[in-house]
Amino acid sequence: MLSRTRLTKDSRMLALSFGRNGLFVNALDFLEDKGYISKHWHTSYPWKDFLFPYWYKGGEWNEAVLGEINQQLAFEYFPGNIPASADKYIIYSSSQENSYYQEFKQKFPSLIFTNDSKEENINLFRPFLENYAEKVVFVELNFMNFSVAEFSPRTFGTQVRWEYKLTEVKFKDINELLARVLKQGYLDFITTTTPANKLHNAFVNHLFYMPAITSDLDVIDFYRAVYFDLVAEISEQITISSVDGGLMIISGELPAFLQNKISIMLLVLDILGIRGTWACHFDNKLRVVPWMHAVQSGYEVPNEVLFDNWDLVYAPIEDKGNNRLSIFIDKVKYLGIQNEIHRFAVESKANSFEVEDKYQLLFPDGIWVNTLTIDLRKRPVRYGRKLPNNREQIKKWLASLSNVDRANI
Repeated sequence: MLSRTRLTKDSRMLALSFGRNGLFVNALDFLEDKGYISKHWHTSYPWKDFLFPYWYKGGEWNEAVLGEINQQLAFEYFPGNIPASADKYIIYSSSQENSYYQEFKQKFPSLIFTNDSKEENINLFRPFLENYAEKVVFVELNFMNFSVAEFSPRTFGTQVRWEYKLTEVKFKDINELLARVLKQGYLDFITTTTPANKLHNAFVNHLFYMPAITSDLDVIDFYRAVYFDLVAEISEQITISSVDGGLMIISGELPAFLQNKISIMLLVLDILGIRGTWACHFDNKLRVVPWMHAVQSGYEVPNEVLFDNWDLVYAPIEDKGNNRLSIFIDKVKYLGIQNEIHRFAVESKANSFEVEDKYQLLFPDGIWVNTLTIDLRKRPVRYGRKLPNNREQIKKWLASLSNVDRANI
C-alpha cells in the first residue's frame, strides 16, 4: 500500500490534459485553514483559438506558458487566495501523436508525465481494484480511437485475481473517419431534422477548427449519432453485457468535447448492452487518468475528488413482464415503468439500495450516487431505418434522461 502525500499548505497540483481538441486544465488546491483539499476545478482552451495566443509563440513551448496559465486561473477562480504557480504537475495526453504534447514533453522533461502507452495508463486502475469486488470497466471515447478495458475478478480459494481484456478500434487518419461519415450510417441514430449536407459541413468545420467544447445542440446530436454508428461495429466483441453489473468509468475526448452526459449515457447504455446494476462515472474533464497517476505516485486524492459523481443505472437482466419496478434507497422509493427509461435525483449519500426485495451493496466509503436511472426498455434496444418512429423514439429517451425526476414517495 502506498503512503499518501498531502499537498503542503496553500499549494496546488495541476493536471494538464492534452486532447485533440484542446488543453484541459484540472487543479487541486490545498488551503491550510481548511486542513484538506479545498477546491478542485477545471477549465479548457482550444488549440486553434488559444485564449492567450502569445502563450504559444513560434511553435515552441516556454516557461511563460505555465506562468500565464497559473496566473490566469488564480485570478479567475481564487484571487488572492492561492499562489500563482503549481507545486506539482501531472501531464497527460489522450494521444501520443499530439504535436503540442510532444513539444511540451521535450521542453519540460522533469515534470510528472503519465505513461506513454494506453495499456500502461489503464493499468493505473489496478491498485484501485483492491477496494472492489465487482467488475470494473474503463471506457475511453476519443475522436480517433475507442477502447474498452475490462477488469474481471476471479476467485481462487481465498485469493482474488483480476483478469484483464482490452478492446480497441482506431482510425488510421482523419480521411478514414470522414469516409465513414460519408456512408451516412449515422442517419439511423440522429434526431435533428437539419439537412445532411449542412451537418457534414458543420462536422468538417469542427474537425478543422476543433473548439475544446461545444454547446451547439445539432453538433452534439450529430457527434452522438456518428459515434453511435462507429461504436456499434465492435459492440459484439465486448463482454460486459454478459455480467450482472459493476463499476464503469467513461472518459475521453468525446465526453470532454460534448459536455453532454445524457448523449454519452445513451450511447454507452445501448451500444454496450448494459444490463444489471452499474455505477457509472462520466468524466467530461479529461482528468481521471492524471488523477489516478497522482494517486499511484503517492499523492492523496480522495475518492470524492477522483470521482465526483456517480450515476446508478439499473436494467433488469431478465424481462419478467412486470409493468413497474421499485428501487429503494434509504427507504425512498423510485419507480420504473415498463418500456420506459427514467432518471431520478438521489438526495441521499447512501451506498446501498434494494431492488424490490433484493438487497444490493455497491460502493466503498467516500463514493455515493447522485442519480438513479431505471431502464425498463425491451432488450435488445432496437434502432434502424425500418422503424418509422426511430427519430421520435430517441428524442423521447434523451428527454427522459434529461428531465431528472424526484422520487416516487
